[in-house]
Amino acid sequence: MTRGTLYDIENPNDFYDSLHIMESMKNNSFNLIFMEIPRLVTPTKHLYDLSEYEHSQNINASFLCKCLENAYRLLTDDGILALFVPNTNYSNQNYVLVLNQIFPSILENVHTCSLGKANSVQNKLFFCSKQKEYLFPKEVEIDSTALYPYQDVLGRYRLHSPFKYNHEGELSTKRYTWNHFRPGETEEWRYSKELLNIFWNRNKLAIEDSKLWVKAYQYEETSHIQRLWEH
Repeated sequence: MTRGTLYDIENPNDFYDSLHIMESMKNNSFNLIFMEIPRLVTPTKHLYDLSEYEHSQNINASFLCKCLENAYRLLTDDGILALFVPNTNYSNQNYVLVLNQIFPSILENVHTCSLGKANSVQNKLFFCSKQKEYLFPKEVEIDSTALYPYQDVLGRYRLHSPFKYNHEGELSTKRYTWNHFRPGETEEWRYSKELLNIFWNRNKLAIEDSKLWVKAYQYEETSHIQRLWEH
């Protein structure tokens, strides 16, 4: 779907590009729509009160509802809306209340994204159907063997190169020799010597075919697909 500006922080009372684009489209045009909620939009109990457009940090649900109503109109009878709600200060709002006013069937999915170390956030993904009692696909774990073909005591992992393309040429300071390994003519190290030493001490480096590799563990890469939907 065409992307546009959903929210202009300098002109919070204006209607927005994407909403205009949606309103200009014909009914029943799509069987799948993905929509991401602007980070400053939050549902309130006054769902259709346009007077709520007052402050950039409390945009009322009227704008959200207009987007959702247009999504409903644009979907085919068997179409699906995937509504992504990012984790924000307003992530605990009851989006289900808003969605239930428009779509007969919704499915809420919560997934966690790692921010490094012990930090993580939970985002929400809602699947919405125009059909009453729609049977949504079920979520299942996938076999990670193909993505992470190796395994040790820490879990499954894949190998990736410790080198990257050298954009600086001879000016690069990352073309040093470490433990007899050195980047190719057009490469440089991705990591400092100190970090390579840490990787080595933690058994995060591997040598295959006389080449050095870094172990990328599955549990460290939460952005990789680990689940899918199937009927």
